[in-house]
Formats: sequence, C-alpha cells, structure tokens
Amino acid sequence: MGVLGRFEGWLEGMFEGTVTRVFRPRVQPADIAKRLERSMEANKTVGVGKVFAPNTYEVGLNPREHEGFERYRASLEREMSSYLQDRAREMNLTLITRPQVKLLPQENVRVGGVQVRSWLEDIDSSDNAEQAEFTQPIEIQRTRRPQQVQTATLTVVAGSQNGQRYNLPSGRARMGRGLENEIVIEDARVSRNHAEIYPRGNEWYLRDLGSTNGTYVNGYGIRERALESGDRVSLGGAELVFHSRR
Repeated sequence: MGVLGRFEGWLEGMFEGTVTRVFRPRVQPADIAKRLERSMEANKTVGVGKVFAPNTYEVGLNPREHEGFERYRASLEREMSSYLQDRAREMNLTLITRPQVKLLPQENVRVGGVQVRSWLEDIDSSDNAEQAEFTQPIEIQRTRRPQQVQTATLTVVAGSQNGQRYNLPSGRARMGRGLENEIVIEDARVSRNHAEIYPRGNEWYLRDLGSTNGTYVNGYGIRERALESGDRVSLGGAELVFHSRR
C-alpha cells in the first residue's frame, strides 16, 4: 500500500465512512494530498549535495468547502503533514522542519478548486513550536536543555490480551510475536519482530521493523512517527493504546 493509500486508510479508519455522509464537498482530502505532493515536488530547492522540500504549505479552499472540513481540520492538517513527511523520504528530499500545512478559506477559489502555495522557510525564522521540536535526522546542530522522558504505557484493547498494560522502559523496546521482544504480542497477524518504541528528546517514537502486515497509528500506516497520548497503535491488526504523562 502506497503513502496516499495509507492516508486514505487513516481517513476511513478515523471517521468510519461518515465523512461523505455528513458533508459531501467536491474537494476530498485525498485530492488535497495529491495537490500538496505536486507542490512539494514543483517547489523543491537544490542545495549543495541535497535537495530540500518546502516545509510550509497553505491550501486555499472555497469558504463553503473549508467550513465542511472545519470540524476535523486540525487532525487533517497533522495527517497531511505526516503524509508529506513520508513522501519526502520516498523521494529523497530533505526537510529542515516538519511540514506545516494550513487549510485556509479563500473567496477567489471556486467550489471544487484547490490552490496550494508552498515554500522553504528557515527554522530560525519560524515562531511555530512544533517546527522547533521536529526531530527528523538533519545536519543542524542546536544547543538544547536536557528534557525528561515522559512516563508511558501501551495497553492492549482487543484480543486475548485485552486490558494488559505494558510500562515502557526508559530505553528502546521491541514489540512482536517473538519471545525475545520486550513487549510480546500473542497474535498471528503480528510479525516476530514487528516494531519498536523508543524515547527521543521528550517524545516517544514508534518505528516499523519491516513487518508483514504493517504498523499503523490512528489508522494511518507509518514507518516512523512521534506518538501523542491517546494514539491508537495497530500492529497488523492487534490494537493497543499509547498513554504518556510528564
């Protein structure tokens, strides 16, 4: 399944098919994702030994259609940011910060139309805290104060292990069907060595280890992704919920 297919899978999983019943815009989220990808490729910047992708995106929509997306706009913007991050990796483009996506109402955009502007914005010129916390490996050295790792747990919410809670160690923990893993998931859909979870800075990250059935967060297929408390993690169908606290 490609990155766009996983994005559409996240959308279906999050809303369970209700989006089109509640609101039927001519513009669909997948259409916006495709336009974002085209803009990323069209506005890349060739540097010394690297090709940089834009990290700031503004999506202009007709106000009527923008209103229809408003109830889940923040979640959609985050998932589109993750989508662009994955596509940049696949296209060997470098991101200096996590992509920032904003859906904006614009009177001059016709119903059914999408206008995308994208550009490369230096990290030092941004006031957005999320950009400052972006930790994709890049060659930028920055002095930061030590941060305390959040205490975190994973709780199984389906299957024979339903209710079992795992307190995450301070270091890296592997998950899978094999008994050598720190977190053993007894499910035939789970690979022997399926994924790993680990702290980086003050966040927890989840990374797929080349599993057969994939690793998903809130229905969206991932390679590697930062987790937020309450995220639903699926390992090939085995369901867990991630919780963290400072």
